[in-house]
Amino acid sequence: QRVFINPHEIIDLLNEVHAHEILIDGIFNGDPHPGNIFLLKNGKIGLIDFGQVQEFSLSRRLKLAKLIVLLAEGTKEEIVQHYVSMGTRTRYMNPYVIEKLARLGFDRDDPEICEGKNAQLFFEGLGKLDEIIQLPDGYLMAARVGILLRGLGTWLQLPHSTAQKWAPVAKKLLDKYKDVDEQSLNSSVLVGYS
Repeated sequence: QRVFINPHEIIDLLNEVHAHEILIDGIFNGDPHPGNIFLLKNGKIGLIDFGQVQEFSLSRRLKLAKLIVLLAEGTKEEIVQHYVSMGTRTRYMNPYVIEKLARLGFDRDDPEICEGKNAQLFFEGLGKLDEIIQLPDGYLMAARVGILLRGLGTWLQLPHSTAQKWAPVAKKLLDKYKDVDEQSLNSSVLVGYS
């Protein structure tokens, strides 16, 4: 039996599933490289090797969801302000560097963002422009997921924005908890919220 696949649908589904794991479920596989993704005979996707799993608290998920939405729809100033509130620190707190760091981690690493340079060289250049002291604690694995899925998309000639793909899931989470303030998340257990 022949199965026809649509690479666009595969990229969309992988992003939707991983955004749901990270933002809604709060527990996710941090290693979705192509060797851990199978196309099954029936045309469905199979995910294996959950050896790098991370769990996110509700507070952490809400902060990341807000960043995702800001990267998809917000201003540079809003992105910088929120990424700093998440814990980003550079020597000079250069807004250009901070915004680019957020975009590299959770949005895009295309020629527009990287100004025509290789993403790794561009990242290193940011560190030379303004020394990176600290990135938001605990979010590296989630950034890795987005970077790996973008790499797969690039390999399939389907480059994409992680923020654009994850924004619908992020908005769903933010809407569900729109009446919960940050202080209550940090100071107590929320009864009835999961």
